[in-house]
Amino acid sequence: MSSDDRWVSAELREALARGDLPALAEAGLLEQQDLEYLLSFKRSVEDAEDTDRYQELLMQAVSKKINKAVEYGNLSVMSHANGISQDRVDASTVTFRDKMEELWKPQDRDHMLNLVIYAPPPPTGPTGVGKTDTAYTLIEGGELVHSEYGGLTAASNNTTDPFDDVQSWTELEDWLEATDGTKVFLWDEAAQVLQFDDINAGRALSRLIKLLRKYECHLILIGHTGKDIPKDVRRMVLFCLKESKYKAEIGAGLEEDQAGWMQIKNVLFRLGNIKETAIDYESIGDKGHFTFDDEEGDSGSSVNKKPECWALSKRSGNVCGNDAITPEDDPVLCVNHRRADVEEARERRENSESGS
Repeated sequence: MSSDDRWVSAELREALARGDLPALAEAGLLEQQDLEYLLSFKRSVEDAEDTDRYQELLMQAVSKKINKAVEYGNLSVMSHANGISQDRVDASTVTFRDKMEELWKPQDRDHMLNLVIYAPPPPTGPTGVGKTDTAYTLIEGGELVHSEYGGLTAASNNTTDPFDDVQSWTELEDWLEATDGTKVFLWDEAAQVLQFDDINAGRALSRLIKLLRKYECHLILIGHTGKDIPKDVRRMVLFCLKESKYKAEIGAGLEEDQAGWMQIKNVLFRLGNIKETAIDYESIGDKGHFTFDDEEGDSGSSVNKKPECWALSKRSGNVCGNDAITPEDDPVLCVNHRRADVEEARERRENSESGS
């Protein structure tokens, strides 16, 4: 068998794994009778590929095929099984521990992991592929890595897990200040707050990442399809695409393909055989809550509520009140008052806040 033939076989494996062909990803690693049985199983059982029984049958069938290929020196099957891209790391092996070391990098105090977990659009996702379960699995990996560096303390906005509960910016700040050492904050169902086309959401997430870095805190954020993460923040985070309950890939950058999937541009590594987390929790579905309140804890002030312009209207002489486009500047101004007298606007705001 020529090297070109082996390359074609490996390329076919990659195409099947990506879903480019209307066939089982493992089609080239199955005997005819096993292939027919698994297809029949898929037709008769809902979400068959996510069942333990299907995975057990698949493992037996593929193992049998590879065993025979090794015994008889079938290079075509072995090349097909190996593929041409980075090997998928089995999340139950020691190699997974090495990848977690790369991901969390506890030896670099300036590095904090900011990871967004998302899923493909329907019908594959965005629900039902185990995003939250993988988040907890990665936290377990982080705890294992950080155990050699003083430990890792976790908090989340999911009130059902054993971690400290954090439901707002103020609560997060309090937790960060009261907690020593390296930390991780898990923000579940973040898409309920962050809208990918909302510039305020991008600014809020950017502020959050800066706050966490200040206190040596990692961030794991669970979104939907990747599009819910503002474009101007995507360069600040890594992404984890949950391809299925058992598979994921982690890397940097996003790009939309012809099918509407947000694909990872630069894949660092791929995970397979992702086991169910040992951390006890319940899914919060679409009830994820996190409020970007102000320093006084005003829970009515959220990321989606735009601040009002503090400049005076020339017509009425009153404070403008239109949506501001510079919510983090001092003072905040709308598009029509960007050239307003800064000191005058700042003085009006300070007088208002002091009650004078």
